[in-house]
Amino acid sequence: MRHLHKVALATALALSASANADVRVNGFANLVAGYSDTDSSLFDYEDSVDFSTDSLFALQLSGDITDKLTATGQIVARGADDYKADFEWAYLTYTVSDNLDISAGRLRLPLFLYSESLDVGYSYHWITAPNPVYSIAFNNIDGVKAAYTGYAGGWDYTLTASYGVINTPDFALDAGQTADIKGDNTILVSAEIVKDAFRARVAYGQAKATLTVAAVDQILASFAPLAPELADSLAFNDDTGVFYGASIGYDNFDWFVAAEYTLNSNDDTFFPDDHAYYITAGFRQGAWTPSITWQKRDGEDELKFLDQLAALPQPIQEAIAPAVMGIQMSQLENWNNWTLGLRYDWSTQTALKAEFITYEDDLDDSNDANLIRFAINYVF
Repeated sequence: MRHLHKVALATALALSASANADVRVNGFANLVAGYSDTDSSLFDYEDSVDFSTDSLFALQLSGDITDKLTATGQIVARGADDYKADFEWAYLTYTVSDNLDISAGRLRLPLFLYSESLDVGYSYHWITAPNPVYSIAFNNIDGVKAAYTGYAGGWDYTLTASYGVINTPDFALDAGQTADIKGDNTILVSAEIVKDAFRARVAYGQAKATLTVAAVDQILASFAPLAPELADSLAFNDDTGVFYGASIGYDNFDWFVAAEYTLNSNDDTFFPDDHAYYITAGFRQGAWTPSITWQKRDGEDELKFLDQLAALPQPIQEAIAPAVMGIQMSQLENWNNWTLGLRYDWSTQTALKAEFITYEDDLDDSNDANLIRFAINYVF
């Protein structure tokens, strides 16, 4: 957080460095109301009308310091955080050439098809981007990013490379848990190609990651004296995490179809590999855009480290087996949902949306639920 404050201050100073700087102010807002027919929780909605979970207001400021250097800052106030305003982006961009830009500061990682506009609900047909793919803990990075754009053989392409540190405290996990997540030496490379209505991209990243969950750490500490090597294997501490992403889409303005897939792999930890994907399609008829989306998250791996457990003396096995298996089982998930959506473009700056979501939990059907949401998305 201290680093972020420094970056934010640097951006603010850069924007005010020249009295003649061309400072641009843009913004967007998402007002979302939702209701679920479950008394537990579905995407943080319960059985009462909620106006805060996905609502937000944001301002983006950018200014040209020189003809090659630009400063950008984005302040976002989220309803889920009681509209506490915070700098989510704060970076400087240097234009090396017509094809190459280098940015430094707090940046959005180009992980997904909609990474750059993830919070701008107006920019896509859903109320929020598909949860299985986009609900991750490392959208932003403190570091540097190089982006190279070009044109070859009728294709526009963009290549990016990012390096830095990820720091996400109090990220919400399943089963009501939260985690502090840090990724040192984070590297991400991506490539995107576009031709007419067709678009495709791939991404690969890795980091030395640490995931701290208080309940898990307490359990590991309880049996570490009996099985130190097994406790160390289960711990998510400075272990290599790997990210893979791929997407493809076709949009000719009359109709569209797109699909996206991600894999988060953390082999040497208690956390399972997490596969997530969706496919979506819709068409535009005047101001109306109906759509349908199928989404899936599969984190139902086989339990790890059972061979290490089996190698221990029988009394120790019996004592710690419930903890070893319970830690891992608490993170397993396998669910899918269908989303029927309707968008109405009220104006060139405002969209009205409605969605009906039906959710199915393949591990526990008592979690099955439905969710209805309405939204107003606005940009200026």
